[in-house]
Amino acid sequence: VDGKACVWCPSGRVSTQGLSCVPCGALQVATADGTGCACASPAVPSVDGKACVCPAGMGELIVGGSCVACRPGTYSSGLSDNCTACGAGFYSTTFGSTACDACDA
Repeated sequence: VDGKACVWCPSGRVSTQGLSCVPCGALQVATADGTGCACASPAVPSVDGKACVCPAGMGELIVGGSCVACRPGTYSSGLSDNCTACGAGFYSTTFGSTACDACDA
């Protein structure tokens, strides 16, 4: 490009006009051609499309990591990065819960 050599980017990085490499964002992977980033499955685009988030029933294991099923006692009801603990008087017994159930009175 304009007399400059193109740069081949290592895994997880993408080319910026063929001149340098930048990392993909959290929960993203480089596209096959290395020219952009896409959400790493099972992550999905955020509502505004500017980032990737974990789907309902899943949360991010570590910041910038991957989406994993919420553990029993936690849930994720929508597009978020975290599983939330069930509140007092509520429970969940399965992995991947999207809501907590009320305890019997």
